[in-house]
Amino acid sequence: FDLSVLAGPRAFTSSVQEVLQGAAGSIVESVAFLREFVLPDGQRSLTFRTTVAHRERTLTQEEITAQRDAMIAALKTSGFELR
Repeated sequence: FDLSVLAGPRAFTSSVQEVLQGAAGSIVESVAFLREFVLPDGQRSLTFRTTVAHRERTLTQEEITAQRDAMIAALKTSGFELR
């Protein structure tokens, strides 16, 4: 799944990625930066792709949703918001 995050003009992309990786559970294989888009008000939209999987079985939608929600909560706690 992809998440687009609003960040200030001086926020480091790596800082946002660290928040996402810090909230990553055991089903997260990777969190990768995809692209940046500068908005007219100077804020930046940073898009990250999260890859989730389990080696032994197919993940349920509930497991994926719970992981996504945990990552969104971590972003909000750190002062970021979704675009």
